Amino acid sequence: AYDTLGEVFVVFTAGIGVLFLLSAGRREGNLPSVDHLPGLRHYLIPRMVGRMLIPFILLFGLYVQFHGEYSPGGGFQAGAIIAAAMILYAILEGEDRALQVLPRGMLTALMACGALLYGGNPDGTAQSLHGLVSCAEWTGIPLSALLEEAGVLPEARWIAAVGADAASMGRSIPLDKAMDDSLLALFQNGEPVRPEQGYPMRLFNPGWEGNTSVKWLTQIKVSRNPLQFRDETSKYTDTLPDRSSLQFTFPMDVKSLITSPSGQMHVTQGSIYRVTGIAWSGAGSIRRVEVSADGGQTWGDALIESQQLDKALVRFSIPWRWDGAPAVLQSRATDSAGNVQPTRDAVIAAKGTINRYHNPCIQSWGVNTAGEVTNVYV
Repeated sequence: AYDTLGEVFVVFTAGIGVLFLLSAGRREGNLPSVDHLPGLRHYLIPRMVGRMLIPFILLFGLYVQFHGEYSPGGGFQAGAIIAAAMILYAILEGEDRALQVLPRGMLTALMACGALLYGGNPDGTAQSLHGLVSCAEWTGIPLSALLEEAGVLPEARWIAAVGADAASMGRSIPLDKAMDDSLLALFQNGEPVRPEQGYPMRLFNPGWEGNTSVKWLTQIKVSRNPLQFRDETSKYTDTLPDRSSLQFTFPMDVKSLITSPSGQMHVTQGSIYRVTGIAWSGAGSIRRVEVSADGGQTWGDALIESQQLDKALVRFSIPWRWDGAPAVLQSRATDSAGNVQPTRDAVIAAKGTINRYHNPCIQSWGVNTAGEVTNVYV
């Protein structure tokens, strides 16, 4: 009986969804944003029938939940039935009304790939060596709101997020982070998250390696321990010189990068240049950026040109006149937690060269007498 009734609810919800899609297909122009999707609120018969059924679907789901021992499906089937009721409500009333029952949050934060390499050939550019970083305005539902609504057992310590991509991407996230600033992102820069960015919803963990912000989110599970997904065991672990590995090194370290002049660019003797770049930290905001033109022997404070938001990119600049002699341009950032960007030698001394993740070392751009700018090691 449980299976039969569950299937009826799912089929009914699917049928209403088909009506919604058919009606949406008759509209002309661009697809509306989530805030303007009316659902089937203007269709009297499906709306009335659905409204009458939703309370019974919820009651039946609760009954199965508390009497799961009578059914092979048990609590899992109860969750599917209750989810069907919620989906039905969103279809009937529109996504805008469905989302009103949950609070929205908005933040501006960075996302950086954890694989920031030590290497790179001399012809490398700022983009090819460090291009896997971005900063955007994200809007969505704080994950803490959903977890508080669902109720989390005292022994819970982790959540597991799983995506719908072909690799079944999954990451374990400490519960403390999930209850702090993790976001179920629905919008990026004021528009719905694009398909390549995880539409319709992705997890976003500000300041942490981008791999943890799972796209095309399908599942969130609460657990006592991490689930040891592929991308937190064989991948995204920091292997040390003794072959032991650091696991769950989530936050992005303080880092800065000169983007102009940089690799494959040219400078002219006697000209004054605006040396500019970006800086970021997963531990707070950027408080200071220094720039050197002699490989780190002397430093000058750069101007921070943008808002100094937590876990967000800032733009910095400083004027520099090239006199025609060989030069090495570097930048060094300090964040609000007092962390100072390390040199390449310091990072290698601490972690070795086997590790290919979480390399925040100072980038050096060499300028030769011909004015050619290349990637160099100092």
